Amino acid sequence: MPQAPGLVPTAQPSLGGAPEVSLPVPVDAFGGAIGHALQSFGQDLSHATNEIWGQVVANKNLQNETEAKDADAKYMMQAGIKNEEFKQREGLNAGPDALAKHITELNDLRTSLRGSLNPAAARMYDGSSLSNMGSYIRLASGYSGTQMKVANNNAATSRKEIIKNNIEADPNDEVTFKRGTQAIKGENSRLAENGGWSPDQLEATNQSDVSDYWSKRIASLSKTDAIGAQKMLDTATKSKAITPIDAGRVSATVQQQFDTQGSRVITNKVLADRRAGEDSAEALAKTDRGGRGNQTAAPRNAGRCRRSWQVHRATASYFGRHHRALWRIADRPPAGGVALNRRIVGHVHEHVALLRRAR
Repeated sequence: MPQAPGLVPTAQPSLGGAPEVSLPVPVDAFGGAIGHALQSFGQDLSHATNEIWGQVVANKNLQNETEAKDADAKYMMQAGIKNEEFKQREGLNAGPDALAKHITELNDLRTSLRGSLNPAAARMYDGSSLSNMGSYIRLASGYSGTQMKVANNNAATSRKEIIKNNIEADPNDEVTFKRGTQAIKGENSRLAENGGWSPDQLEATNQSDVSDYWSKRIASLSKTDAIGAQKMLDTATKSKAITPIDAGRVSATVQQQFDTQGSRVITNKVLADRRAGEDSAEALAKTDRGGRGNQTAAPRNAGRCRRSWQVHRATASYFGRHHRALWRIADRPPAGGVALNRRIVGHVHEHVALLRRAR
């Protein structure tokens, strides 16, 4: 007999979900190829845009760099010319004031060239131009320092010469001479400090300058007092204050003054004796005119002979300490006659040569 199915369900729920449906349909059939193409085009366009922008930036940087280098090259040339012009200055003309003005001119030149650049090029220009300006300033500063030393040395040398020449005004002023000696040594100390002298060089320079100082003093004194100058020379030579070379040179000057002043003394005596003789001759002539007429020639010749003997005696008194032979005639009063007169005059002319040979 047929039976009716049961009313109680037997199916159980599944936790695995609905089964997946996979259909092998290609993407290109629904426009996938176009999508891929558009996606690739976008990527290529972005990449190209980046490359173009990068090239633009690179070109601009290159332009800025070129402009900066051109400006820096102009600065180097113009600043170099200014620096060479500054190095043509000497002494105080290249001193601190001139150096400050030169540095201002270098900076103004750099700034003026910078004004024509865009900000990026100006930044590039600053890096190189500031470095170059620093180099120019260092060179100019070193040159300025050297010229200041030159100016200081020139001032010291000039002051030494002034001190040496001033002693000629009054060679007998011992106080001034001693002060001058110390001042000369002080100037040499400045020169030694500026030039980095060794102690031996400083000592040698002091000796040379002091010796020259003595030489000028002695030579100046000999113009009016040859004997005093000779004594001063002997003192300086004994104390080794004057070098042998300077001593020899000054000795010749003093000797020359000896001869000149000795001749002057002799000339004065000759003129004085001659005037006295003329007065005596005139008196004799009046007497002769009164009683002896033309017999005045012999007394007149005798008077001339006696005057020559007096001149020679004065000469022997001046130079006789060196040549006693000159007294052989000087001690004998002339007896008259032309021969003896000529003999005396001959010795007077020879005494200078004899004195020079003896010394």
